[in-house]
Amino acid sequence: MALPQIYEGTAEEIVEQLRASKLTGKLKAIVTPDEYEVSLLNETGETLDIALAPLLEEASRIARENPVPHTDPYEKAFGEIIEAKYRKLGFTL
Repeated sequence: MALPQIYEGTAEEIVEQLRASKLTGKLKAIVTPDEYEVSLLNETGETLDIALAPLLEEASRIARENPVPHTDPYEKAFGEIIEAKYRKLGFTL
């Protein structure tokens, strides 16, 4: 089995590289937008993690300030299991 190979460039450049490589078999192409196109997605140039940071922080603050008590013992046990799992993974809850 052949190892995956990565060809970067414009479509024309990649076609030339592939012709020169004389590869046989099935090929898979993954097209990724360049950084300029990604920054235009939200028109501010922010990445998604930066744009969502205030919203996620507010959601975390609300959850800490107003915890919902579990009335069902199974829901409580499930919540404790999930909290333990994500604490082990290094998340702060």
